[in-house]
Amino acid sequence: MLTVLINGSPKLKGSASGTILCDLKKILDGKTEIEEVEFHTNIINPEAMETLKKADKIVVAFPLYFDGIPSHLLRCLEQIKDISADVYAVSNAGFYEGEQNAHALAIIRNWCSKNNPEWKMGVGIGGGGAMTAIGSVPLGKGPKKGPDKALMILADQLVKGQGGEDIFVSIGMPRSMYKMAAEMGWKSMAKKNGLRKEDLESGI
Repeated sequence: MLTVLINGSPKLKGSASGTILCDLKKILDGKTEIEEVEFHTNIINPEAMETLKKADKIVVAFPLYFDGIPSHLLRCLEQIKDISADVYAVSNAGFYEGEQNAHALAIIRNWCSKNNPEWKMGVGIGGGGAMTAIGSVPLGKGPKKGPDKALMILADQLVKGQGGEDIFVSIGMPRSMYKMAAEMGWKSMAKKNGLRKEDLESGI
């Protein structure tokens, strides 16, 4: 059984989607053959297309953009033809609530209904903005406990060839702590770009 993991983030490196797929790959180790492809632009290269055509299972991971999927990923999906794999999806949002990913997962489900792939299930992860920062945390521990548990369920269903209801989880830290960490991150990025805290607060 060949499972293809698709990183649908536009980031070339350091993406939350990549971190999530890294954990999923560890969970699936020894249970299925795995190949990985990356969709960073709106064009799928021929090698990636051939890999997708051989797939029995596909897992596409991507960040939430305006309650939907990134535009380049949508263009890539439009190019995928003649595949019949089972499809699973993992969407991660900067919002704390995992349920914020519901519409994005529905887009993937609707794409499956219009094409040959068979939709199985999706996972929506809230707090995706911190996933890269906690990438080195062991599987299922600390702040990764909720997201990794959801990935374990997805992996189990994938191996069995089954599906189910979408799962929505938040990163394993209090909302207040996540908000504080996010604000510190924004201030750090602003400083690197020559802005002050006052500039952020004034909307300049």
